[in-house]
Amino acid sequence: MAKVNLITTENVTPAELASLKGLLSTQAGTAANPYIIASRADLEQLRTDVANGDCKEGVHFLQAADIDMGDEPWPGIGRKKHELPDEYPGLSDEPLEDYCFKGVYDGGGHSVYNLKFPLVEGDDVLDGTNELYGLFRSCMGATIRNLSVYVAQDGYGKDKKFGGAAIVGTVKDGITLVNCTAGGYLGSRENPCGHNAAGVIAYVCTPTSAADAGTFAHCVHLVNVTNNVNVFATRKVGGIVAFLVHDIILENVVNNGNVVRVTGSSRADDAVGGIVGFAHYTTLPTYRLNGVVNAGHVEVSADAADGTKGSCGQLVGCFCARGGFNTGDIGLRLDKAALPLTRYTSYFNVLGGLRFKFGVVGADGLCHVVPELVDGGTYVYLIGKATDCALNLPAGAKVTIDQRFGVPNFTVGAGLAVSGVQEGDTGLWTYTVTAAS
Repeated sequence: MAKVNLITTENVTPAELASLKGLLSTQAGTAANPYIIASRADLEQLRTDVANGDCKEGVHFLQAADIDMGDEPWPGIGRKKHELPDEYPGLSDEPLEDYCFKGVYDGGGHSVYNLKFPLVEGDDVLDGTNELYGLFRSCMGATIRNLSVYVAQDGYGKDKKFGGAAIVGTVKDGITLVNCTAGGYLGSRENPCGHNAAGVIAYVCTPTSAADAGTFAHCVHLVNVTNNVNVFATRKVGGIVAFLVHDIILENVVNNGNVVRVTGSSRADDAVGGIVGFAHYTTLPTYRLNGVVNAGHVEVSADAADGTKGSCGQLVGCFCARGGFNTGDIGLRLDKAALPLTRYTSYFNVLGGLRFKFGVVGADGLCHVVPELVDGGTYVYLIGKATDCALNLPAGAKVTIDQRFGVPNFTVGAGLAVSGVQEGDTGLWTYTVTAAS
C-alpha cells in the first residue's frame, strides 16, 4: 500500500515546525507519530492514495497548520460507486468500500478554509448522478477530530443534482466526529444545492450488515460538534445530517446555521430539520441524543407542497423509525415562526420507542425535553400528531400547552377528566384536570 510521504511546511510557523521536527523525520502513521498534513498538497496526496485503494485503515494523520484550499475545487477524499459504472451499474450515492477513508484524522485544532466543490460536466452531475461532496467525500469507520472546516460553495441551481456537506459527503458503517466545527455557506436561495445537503454530513447510508442495526454497532457518533454553515438545498436538508439511515449517537451537538429547503423537487420524501433532515427506517435504527441544541433558523419555501411542509422540524424533519429514540437534554430555539420538532405525514411511521412528547422553555430560551408534566407548568408539545398522552396529575391541577406544535390528546386516571381553554388568540391552551361528572 502506498503511504503519504509528501510533507510540506509552507504554512507552518517556526514555532510549530520546531515542535514537529522530530515527527517530520520519524512519522509512521501511528498515534504517537502520525503523518503530518500541513498544506493542500498534503491533502492531495492523501486523496490520491485513497483513490488508488489505500484506505488508510488504522493510520493516523495530524494537521499541523491552517490550510487555505484556494480557488481550485476540491473533489474530496474517497470515491463512490458511480465512478466505476462497469463494476457497479446504475447510479448510487454509496461509497466504495475499497476506496473510502478509514483512518484517523486529527485536525490539531486547525482549520481548512475556502472549501469549494467541482461541478462535473458530462456523465456525472448534469446527467443524473447524485453527487455528494465534502472535505472527505466518503468514509467508513473513520475518526475525524479537532477540526474546523469552512465551506464557500454555490449550489449551482435547483436542476443540478449536486449536494454535500462541509466535513463528510457520504458515510457507511459508521464514523466518529469529535470536537469538530463546520462554517460558511453551502448554496443560496438563488442557487441552492439540487441534492441532499447539510452542515456536517450529507448522507449516512445503510450499514453493510443488517445485524448491526439497532445495536449502535458501527454507529455514527458525534461529540462536541457545532454547525455554523447556512445550508440551502432542494432535497433533504439538515443542520448536522441531511439523510440518515443508520444508528446515531449525538452528544453536545449544536446547529447555529440557517437550514432552508428551497422549492425545486416534488419528491414525497424530501424534508428539512435543524439537526437531521430525514431519518429513515430501513435498518431499524436507534437514536440516542444528549445535549442536542438547534438554535438555527429552519425554513421551507412558502410555495412548497403541503407534504413537504409537513416534513419540516426544529429537530428532525421526517422521522421514520422502528427502533428506540433515547433522549437526554434537547434544546430548541423557539420563536413565532418556529416549525414543530417534527410532524407526521402519510409516510411518517413510528412503531415504538419514541419516549418524549413535551418540552419546557428554560431561562436560556431553549426548549428542554421533560419526562413528565408538573402542575402549573407551561409546556411545548413536541410531537405534531394528536397522540394519546398520559396526564398523571391530580384533580384541580393545571398545565399550559403551546399548541403551535400540535394538539395533544390527553388520557387521565380513573374518575378524572381534562378540559382545555385557549388563552385569547394565542397558541396557548390551559388544561385542567377535574373529577369526571
